[in-house]
Amino acid sequence: MSILQDRLLRVSNAVIISLNTLLDCREKRSIPDYKSVISNLIDCIALIGHVHKELSFKGRDQIRPSLTNKFKPACSRNNKIKKSLFGDDLSKVLQDLRATSKVVNNFLTHMPNRDTYA
Repeated sequence: MSILQDRLLRVSNAVIISLNTLLDCREKRSIPDYKSVISNLIDCIALIGHVHKELSFKGRDQIRPSLTNKFKPACSRNNKIKKSLFGDDLSKVLQDLRATSKVVNNFLTHMPNRDTYA
């Protein structure tokens, strides 16, 4: 969490610097260096996006212990976060997990005993 707090602090710093630049230019009646101001603000957006993504993953991590083992993979970082925490189509994610679970269980139940090869 401290890393995310640091990222938010950096965003605040960049916004303050951009705002200061614009206010100084207004006071001096000069034209601001829009390229640097825009660059700072784009960096802010990227950092906020990163913080949002990490907070979403941490939300999944909080939910994971209360799920059954076959649904815990839904909390994987491999599943992209979109508008909702588990992606756009949770029912499809769960259906895919059920199918994968069936294949794995079927493989494990039909797997020969390893002791016979020793």
